[in-house]
Amino acid sequence: MVEISNITLSFGGKTVLDDASISCADGEIVGIIGPAGSGKSSLLLAAAGRLKSYRGSVLLDRRDIKKMNKREKERSVSFFNGASPLNIEDTLENFVVLSRVCGRSPLSPLTDVDREIAGTYIADLGIERSSSEKIGELCKNDLVLTLLAHAFTREPRTIVLDEPGRFLDLNSLRLLHRTLAKISARAHAAILFCTSDINFASQMSDRIAVIYQGRIVEEGKPSIITAETVRRYFGVDAVMSKNIFNGRPEVHFFPEN
Repeated sequence: MVEISNITLSFGGKTVLDDASISCADGEIVGIIGPAGSGKSSLLLAAAGRLKSYRGSVLLDRRDIKKMNKREKERSVSFFNGASPLNIEDTLENFVVLSRVCGRSPLSPLTDVDREIAGTYIADLGIERSSSEKIGELCKNDLVLTLLAHAFTREPRTIVLDEPGRFLDLNSLRLLHRTLAKISARAHAAILFCTSDINFASQMSDRIAVIYQGRIVEEGKPSIITAETVRRYFGVDAVMSKNIFNGRPEVHFFPEN
């Protein structure tokens, strides 16, 4: 479980996060939405232990993330933000399986179980066809899926994802939906993500938080997403419908005249 309490963060005299609080229980998927510059990515950086200059607290399973050493954080949380790895000559398969060594002793060897777990996520995300390709030779879609597989393969208690659906084609988004649901169900991980895609958040999340000007202004089930919510915080007029399969809200924008 991750508990973010009263986080306040400033850069260059500008307040980026203003007393923001959100939690994510084991087995829960929480999506954070908000306009550009609202503080989504900064909040996730704090949740993943990548920032320390904030006031407030981030607890992972009731432990203050600021008090964890590097190995403890690597065992506890995986963070994805789409950044390419340094070793682009590594193969997809090797890069993914190496995530299993994070948080271990440097002398701990990889096992058949490690390779099996990596293979499962590679297959779940549909990139097994590219297993032997070098990271630097992958198309953007497959690179993003590879980075996601790397984050999932570590199987930590908390997974933090910054814009996981960006650059993915329609089939890859479908596979990501399915994989996140499986992780939530079988690994009991707390999954916290942010996205600019309101419909992705609506269909994927158990709970949604809206962040605006650094503050969590609304929180609840996906049904909190309404035309008024979109207008108020995103400045866009939209019409709403419900997904015919699950009843969740979907946002549709007016065509330009």
